[in-house]
Amino acid sequence: MRRGVFLFVLLLLGQGAEAQDRKLGTVGLEDRRIATDPRFAAVGRLNLAGTGFCSATLIAPALALTAAHCLFHKRTGKPIPPDRIHFVAGFRKGKYLAHRRGSAVSVHEGFVPGVATVAAMRHDVGLVILEKPIPETTIRPIPLDRTTKSVRLTVPLTVVSYARDRAYLPSVERGCVVRAVEGRLLFTDCDTNFGASGSPVLTERGGALRVLGIISGIATVKGNLRRTVAVRAHEKAE
Repeated sequence: MRRGVFLFVLLLLGQGAEAQDRKLGTVGLEDRRIATDPRFAAVGRLNLAGTGFCSATLIAPALALTAAHCLFHKRTGKPIPPDRIHFVAGFRKGKYLAHRRGSAVSVHEGFVPGVATVAAMRHDVGLVILEKPIPETTIRPIPLDRTTKSVRLTVPLTVVSYARDRAYLPSVERGCVVRAVEGRLLFTDCDTNFGASGSPVLTERGGALRVLGIISGIATVKGNLRRTVAVRAHEKAE
């Protein structure tokens, strides 16, 4: 497990959010649909041998972005060996466009396994370095949204995920929005469920998709509202 070389800075958390563990469940109205847009092929299921699965996004030919907590055993807190991590891009009912094992992983140096609080979410970003690149002729990566400006609450978001209630097909939700911003933490009304950890939160401009952040978990905010929490991925985001 390599630390200190991670390229993404996680969110700084202010006050106002009350911690809840990372157990995911559907939040908000259930309006996810089966994803059919071929641009979403860069989103894959991250199969974690013996520990379940998460979601991940190919952001470069040999880099898959996910949540850091997905890369550790839930019970022991120990890192999952990279060669037991499988990124399966474009996975649909047992078929896929590309499959790669991990060769190494990198997590934010501030991430602490087993600490499931909102404060810990600010470090909940991980990279899986794949055993060999996936050619862009096979799958085009979705790059990071590198804007350093504050996220506007009216910007429509798209989330693509694999979850326990639809584990063999990618789901997509369009049009959810950020309801509050605290540093780099985005409190959204996007739907989520078990397995959706690591899913990309996407923006779109001029037909081009960008990864704004990734799903980390759920938090209860003022008024007992449950919000899906995403982490800004770009290191220089404000």
